[in-house]
Amino acid sequence: MKLKVVTHFWSVGNRTKRVGSKKYKLGEEPINFELHALPATAVLKDETVYIEVRNYANEIIKKIEIKKGGKSYYRPFSMDAGYEFTFKLSRF
Repeated sequence: MKLKVVTHFWSVGNRTKRVGSKKYKLGEEPINFELHALPATAVLKDETVYIEVRNYANEIIKKIEIKKGGKSYYRPFSMDAGYEFTFKLSRF
């Protein structure tokens, strides 16, 4: 199973633009990756992926649970511009 992370940039008064995507192969080991400088960890357990997003002090700021075939959306708190992320699971 693979986790696809799609990154979009948004700002007030402008269109939201896709700025990139990455795929990560999931296995029994936790996967560490970054969400535009925020450290994150993904763990696969029983066809469900658990994602933890942390801040710079290593405190968990968001927990995301995605079941097989599902997707999830995450936008960190921001007032006027920033990045947003879509997580998708695929078999290939």
